[in-house]
Amino acid sequence: VKLSPSSGLTESSTVGCLVSGASDADPTDKVSITYDWAINGKRIGVNASSITGAYFNKGDFVGCYAKPYDGIEFGSELATGTTSIGNTAPSISKVSISGMAKGRLVPGVTYTCSASASDIDPTDSPKVAYAWKYGSSVLSTSATHTVSAKYRGLSLTCEATASDGSATASGTASGVVNSLPSTPRLAFTPSAPKSSDDLVCTLSSGSTDADKDAIAYSFVWYQNGSRYAGGTSTKTYAGDTIPSKYTLGSDKFECRVTPNDSYENGTTASATVSITESCVVTMTFEQYDTAKKA
Repeated sequence: VKLSPSSGLTESSTVGCLVSGASDADPTDKVSITYDWAINGKRIGVNASSITGAYFNKGDFVGCYAKPYDGIEFGSELATGTTSIGNTAPSISKVSISGMAKGRLVPGVTYTCSASASDIDPTDSPKVAYAWKYGSSVLSTSATHTVSAKYRGLSLTCEATASDGSATASGTASGVVNSLPSTPRLAFTPSAPKSSDDLVCTLSSGSTDADKDAIAYSFVWYQNGSRYAGGTSTKTYAGDTIPSKYTLGSDKFECRVTPNDSYENGTTASATVSITESCVVTMTFEQYDTAKKA
């Protein structure tokens, strides 16, 4: 009689009691096996060839007893040795950085890292420790951390580690340090354009950046609800102007401008304007012969 497996058992294991060589001198007798299990030397009265962690915990010693039965009487009972139940490492999940939006950490802002820890061993209550890191360098060992602008454009990581006193498990969450440029405000020149006017999308108020980054702008035009496919020219920024030859009276144009601080795009601004038809006056002059009249 032996245990299988005989070592390396944990709370999540199933341990079996293997019996070999059972026989009966009476050729018509069919031999069955009756089992019992002992936890820490105390029998628990479970007649099964295997048991699970429902019957044992970390630190327990498990053993099995087996005896043959031919339907009339029992044979001699045999016992296995005992094996100990080892520790199961805790697990960690839901590592997150509260207040972080779209993977961005804003310089000067204090963030909090959090995580959930659990342990299958009922006697264990794992504790979670935190470390904020840049690469392998530890910046702080607190759940909270105020982000420094010196790491702008770089990735910072919060590492959460759960420990039950014997084993650990870790998880991470990370974000890139940057402040987004603000959303610009738009206007058109002229403000009431005619089909004879070049249509210029201007910034009535440009974007600002808390990191003092230089800001570039990209311009996209829509004509009557569809992406504009005609030509553009440049007044101040590339693509900020639609020449008059591409506009018609009753056209509606939308200008969309996206700021970028060389790290990320800011929020796109949008403005629309309608084109009115230019009024064309045609004058005809007719020569009047005063001499003929006389």
